[in-house]
Amino acid sequence: MTVPWLGSTELPSDLGDGQCTAALLVARYAKLIDTTRKASDQAAESCDGDTSQLLTGAFRALDQAFRLFARLPMPRICFII
Repeated sequence: MTVPWLGSTELPSDLGDGQCTAALLVARYAKLIDTTRKASDQAAESCDGDTSQLLTGAFRALDQAFRLFARLPMPRICFII
């Protein structure tokens, strides 16, 4: 299954149980947050205040949601290549 906002990488069809899928999504979500933060910084450096504010708001909302999701218990370690 292709997930456009996660890049061109497709989700493997053999992820196993839900815990491994959740671990993969946490890693991908963290990458999305980092990319959004970098874009906000780049917009600020380019003196594009409106875009920087928009991206900063998006970064904060993503980061807050990530912190809540990352607190969920994931008892098993999943190795995803």
